[in-house]
Amino acid sequence: MLARLSASVCAVLLGIGVLVPAAALGQSFTYAEECITNVDNATVHVPSTANPALPDGTPMAAGDTIAVYTADGTCAGYGVWTDGEGATLAAAGSDSIDVSPDGYASGASLQFEVFDVSKGTAVDVDSAAAFSSCSGVDVPVCAEGVYEPGTFHQVTGFQADSSETVTRTITMAEGWSFVSVPVESDATFGALFPECSGEFSYTPGNGYTSLSDGDAVPVGMGIAVQCQADTTSVTGTVPPTTVEVAAGWNLIGSVEDTVSVGAVTASPSGIVTSDFFRLPPGQGYTPTAALRPGEAYWVKATEAGTLDLSGAAGTLVAGSETSKNDPAGVVRLSIADAEGQQYTLRLEEGLTDRQRSRSELPPVPPGDVFDVRFASGHAAAAFASGKASAPGHAVQLQGATFPVEVRLKTGGSDRRIEIAAGGERHALSAAQPAAQIQESTDRIGVTAAPTPDEFRLGKASPNPIRRGAELEYTLPEESEVSIAVYDVLGRRVARLVDEKRRTGVHRARIDAGTLPSGKYFVRMRAGTFRQTRQLTVVR
Repeated sequence: MLARLSASVCAVLLGIGVLVPAAALGQSFTYAEECITNVDNATVHVPSTANPALPDGTPMAAGDTIAVYTADGTCAGYGVWTDGEGATLAAAGSDSIDVSPDGYASGASLQFEVFDVSKGTAVDVDSAAAFSSCSGVDVPVCAEGVYEPGTFHQVTGFQADSSETVTRTITMAEGWSFVSVPVESDATFGALFPECSGEFSYTPGNGYTSLSDGDAVPVGMGIAVQCQADTTSVTGTVPPTTVEVAAGWNLIGSVEDTVSVGAVTASPSGIVTSDFFRLPPGQGYTPTAALRPGEAYWVKATEAGTLDLSGAAGTLVAGSETSKNDPAGVVRLSIADAEGQQYTLRLEEGLTDRQRSRSELPPVPPGDVFDVRFASGHAAAAFASGKASAPGHAVQLQGATFPVEVRLKTGGSDRRIEIAAGGERHALSAAQPAAQIQESTDRIGVTAAPTPDEFRLGKASPNPIRRGAELEYTLPEESEVSIAVYDVLGRRVARLVDEKRRTGVHRARIDAGTLPSGKYFVRMRAGTFRQTRQLTVVR
């Protein structure tokens, strides 16, 4: 029972106004400018003894502003929360003059907005307010949230309405997808995904576990499903905004609204050590900037805890290097199969253990889902350019359709690698960046090719030629290079190269389409180096 009203409450009931602490006015200036006033009003009191909280569980704090809004969006009054006293505000009624904006009409429901000072955000709680029963409030003009002039309303909290239902759509791609149920629902896996033939959950330490049609799919849990391209709808109540994680990789579900990864908060702080990963069809694991309803995401934690997905400003730090502008010492190795599925790995000189750890990828997806990674489970590996004894790396492939193209992206550097798969071997460089692996395999060996230690002009291939040929030349240092073709009389008939080239292995193309049959000579000059190769053209 309300034994007595505070001075500020009495002042409102007497029509004097709201006593707002001066220190709090700075937080509420927009409400002071925008909210209307009127002599006909109702009093709304939020006592500190009620310990009210916002829908996400955040307790009211000093300086938080509580405002009431009409159905058309007009602010009809506000008050500022004071520790030990609570907050009191006047809800303006409709005046007798037809002037817009206007206040509450008789019989209208009170609607609230709370400005949370700690997060700097306004929280819409219009349908989530709870009022004290008038049987326990010793005020003759007590009411319970329905406006009438002169009435008194006591709020006990702003808790979410658990009876509110929402409907969300879950989208499945052709083949395997990682999905989740973003609302509280009793629907079983079989009811939600009747046409899917494969289904797994994932638990750190235990790996993938098969699901049956009768299993429930709780909010916060991600699952892997094998389906035809389709959608399914699920209706349920608004779920909690926190998701539990364990130590290791977790396949989590999102909640019923999209949230930015930057707004996710971890408890304990600092337990998240990876990006949030999704798996777009044919693209491999990809970091995401937002968590969307109906999708599932991989995230790694150092210990058990919770993730708050309510959307309040968070402090998570991205786990992997995602810059498109690679620093010096970094090359990319792109692997694309015959169906256009593609993924890119990173080779980096001076890669630290911490950097390598941050490039760790989630567990290999089930079935034959396209997946490319170093055999260590990472997307990055150390690269020791120019060292003949440098250790190699194995690239692991799953779900690739052959032939597979391996392409080196050097960023303009002179770095070279050698790849091997079965009996196939290829050297890749800026001059010859791509090669195809024809034979089906689940592993490709990658090693850094040593830097050339001498100038050399290789033989043309094929030779003799009818239409065209290629020749390889090596440079142990950056040089001005000239390569030309001469006939037997010493006349230059074609210029192949005439520019500065970096250290490394390069290729030049010979077009013999206009040359008559006969013998020719290919001559290379680089500094003091000279070398000549014979070439035969046949028709």
